[in-house]
Amino acid sequence: MTLPRPSSGDARALTAVLGVLCLSATPASPQWVVPVALAAATACCLVVVLRAQAPTTATGGTPGAVPLRDRLVIVLVVLSATSCGIQVGSRLLDGVAPLGVAAGYGALAWWAVRAKSVGPLALLAVVHATALVVGVHALDVRIDVAEFVNGGIRALLDGASPYGITIPDVYSPEESLAYFGPGVVVDGRVLYGYPYLPTPLLLDVPGYLLGDVRYVHVAALVGCAVVARAVASDALGRALAVAVLTAPTSMVVVLAHAVEPVMALLLCLGAVGLLRGSRAVGVLLGLYLASKQYLVVVLPALWVVRRAVGWRRVVEACAVAAVVIGAFLLWDPRGFVRSALLLQLRQPFRDDAVSLLPLVAGVAGPLPGWLLATVPLAVGGAVSVLLVRRLRPGATTFLLACSLPLTCTVLVSKQSFANYFVLLGTGLLLAAVTWAVDDPVADEPDRLGARDVPQPRR
Repeated sequence: MTLPRPSSGDARALTAVLGVLCLSATPASPQWVVPVALAAATACCLVVVLRAQAPTTATGGTPGAVPLRDRLVIVLVVLSATSCGIQVGSRLLDGVAPLGVAAGYGALAWWAVRAKSVGPLALLAVVHATALVVGVHALDVRIDVAEFVNGGIRALLDGASPYGITIPDVYSPEESLAYFGPGVVVDGRVLYGYPYLPTPLLLDVPGYLLGDVRYVHVAALVGCAVVARAVASDALGRALAVAVLTAPTSMVVVLAHAVEPVMALLLCLGAVGLLRGSRAVGVLLGLYLASKQYLVVVLPALWVVRRAVGWRRVVEACAVAAVVIGAFLLWDPRGFVRSALLLQLRQPFRDDAVSLLPLVAGVAGPLPGWLLATVPLAVGGAVSVLLVRRLRPGATTFLLACSLPLTCTVLVSKQSFANYFVLLGTGLLLAAVTWAVDDPVADEPDRLGARDVPQPRR
């Protein structure tokens, strides 16, 4: 028996659900529940997106009516915003009135979805941004990323290579061994410098000068929601803009100095630039690619850019990424290779990762290093190529080809935490937003790669 093919609308709704789940991804008990649930949702989403049926010209139904599947997603978004309120209330008010804060978040989220004006979303953004900034000043988080980011910026402003520094170790000896591996910490110092690619470091400088780099991260989260709301053309799109803003993990990620919010904003701006034919696409995507090492998995997504707007933007993106990375590599070759490459390879397997590997290791025993290094890249790269070949070129396909493969990679990686899923969830939600005006589900000839369908400039 042949199963009926899902519609493009079904694929859009499932992509939105996966995005909301990614933005809620935190460790739970038992540990395997969250990664298994995310893996199942990712597999379902991938299958439905690849099998989805191209939309027809006849829409049917009541004009302006919201389909049931979209209504269910909207309810999920409001529940997610309510959960965000619980997280904020629990952390800032010591559990005194988290339910009151949650109710306020849920009410504002519902209002922002229902209203066609941007006022309710703007109010929610002010409330949430204020809560995050208060958390930045009121809550102390012990994490190595803070030392890496602040130390790197201090070195940069002093004219020294951020990749050649060392930072103080903030962990106990047992924690340091588990988090960094042997030989990385000596005499209370981590013998490596800034561990990421240069773009987030450069974009964090204004926040550092204002008093805290996390101001930039808060602004980036709000910026992602603004971009999503600007593109939204229906009730589901408005709801997903709310979901981007009120990620239940946003407080955790901001407090931890994670750079993914900045990366998510670059991805959103680049995708919308692609949608609207902006000349800044190459620069934005180049900065995005020069943000973190794991983005090597999504390089096939550049083929979508080539098919949609031509080689010029691809060349510009590669050139910008090469200039940004190359400048720091030439400045301090030894420090850059040591901190940006070797440290990533030396970091040990984390049994607390939001990944399938702790479950696999618990059953099969210690996993070989070659498997930890190759399988995540191979899985993500294969999924990226598959999406690029099967879907219609455009902004939505670009977002899907950046987010779905990386989700697969993260779910089989040795390290996988909430900050990664903020980037993935934001990309998936924006893909569901742009879907309404840039449907990626093509007819059969396009799916087989027989001809390109360039996107019109908007």
